[in-house]
Formats: sequence, structure tokens, C-alpha cells
Amino acid sequence: MFLKNFPFAGLLVAALAGPVCAAEEIRIATGHGAISQTALSVLHEAYRRIGITVYDTATRADQSLLDANRGELDGLPARVAGLELKYPNLIRVPVAVVTVDAMVFGNRTPLALHGWESLRPYRIGILKGVQYAEDGTRGMKVDVFADNTQLFTKLESEEIDFAVATRIEGVLKMRELRTRKVTMLEPPLAKVVLYHYLNASHRDLVPKITASLAAMEHEGRMRHILQQTLARMLEETRASGTKKQ
Repeated sequence: MFLKNFPFAGLLVAALAGPVCAAEEIRIATGHGAISQTALSVLHEAYRRIGITVYDTATRADQSLLDANRGELDGLPARVAGLELKYPNLIRVPVAVVTVDAMVFGNRTPLALHGWESLRPYRIGILKGVQYAEDGTRGMKVDVFADNTQLFTKLESEEIDFAVATRIEGVLKMRELRTRKVTMLEPPLAKVVLYHYLNASHRDLVPKITASLAAMEHEGRMRHILQQTLARMLEETRASGTKKQ
């Protein structure tokens, strides 16, 4: 964990020693997915602790990368490490915001799951702009979709053989769509650790938001917010399904 490598007290000293941040508000990309929403719940509080208001800007996953790199958005809520190598104007805040399970979802096609290579003979669906899924299925027969509704609808109708999504987003979408054929396969393909990114124009914020997130992690506040947000989403999905009956 981050706190094992960087003493908590040192982070706070480094953050408080610098000048007061000029920014009073920032715009962070968001989507309708559970992972984005849970990360934003954490970031709203983390930035509030350092006197900055976060405004969510709805943008597609692929477009948000380009917008944040150009500075048209100030940051991204939850992305894999390494994006800074491809998008040089992005800076990764080194405290993980969310860790998720990457899962395979299937319909009636039998599969003995042993990692990403198990998917190679099949037609796979992923979301556009989701880096871990793009990397894991590179060179395979892949259909790319704009959102999880499209992805799981195509899987239910057997237009693709398998879909790759996070555990929580897959479970929520299966409940929302009331799928009958779709099942989630175990074990997970991978643990995916996701980080907050800022445009380089806000590099002065990095030590401060790093310290704020580290404090929330140390307090157990980060985990509490994530659990609350996911529980609310599950309840909303359950209530929505009940109304449709």
C-alpha cells in the first residue's frame, strides 16, 4: 500500500509546507459506471478537505482521456497506472482510489477460464477506452461498445461470446437488464488498481491531494465511502427492478 512506502506524517508536512493552491474548483470526467461514480465520491471529499470543489463533467471514457490530456478537463477519476506514458500531459496521483476485479461474463458458451488467453478463440466484447480490457484482449476478436448496456445486451442476445467488465459493474448491469442467459465466471482475470489523474497544469495540487487521499485511506474513510456508494447503487438497481415487475 502507498502508506507503507511514504510515511503518513511526511505526506502531511510536504502538503502543508507548499503554497496555497490557486485552483478553487476542478472539472473531473465522469460517466454513469459504478467505478467512476465510486471514485468520484472519494474525490469529492478528498478535494473538499483541501478547499477545492469538484465538478463532474459527463464524457465518454475514450474522449475523456483526450480531453484531460489537452487540458480541456482537469482530471480523470479512476484509471490504470501507466497512462502518463501515452498521455504525457497527465500526472498520476500515487494513492490508489479503487481496486476492482476484472471479470469474464458469458452466456451459454462453455469456457474453462485460465487467464486472458482463454478468451482468444472467441468473440469478446469490451468497453471503448477501458485500458485494462484493451490490453488484455489485444490481438483477439474484439467488439468495442460505448457503454455497459450495449455490452451486456449484445452478450444476452449471443451476438458476442463473452464480455469483460468489472465485477460490480457487471452485477449491477445484469440486475438492471434482468438478464437470463448471462453469468459471471470465476476466478477474476486480474485485480485492477485505479488511480486519479490530473492534467499537468495542476501539478501543484498533486502533493496536497496525495496527502488528502492518504489521510482518508489511513482513517478507513475511503473504504467506508466506497462501500456506502456501492450499497446505494445496488439498492437503486434492486428498487428499479421491483418497479418494472
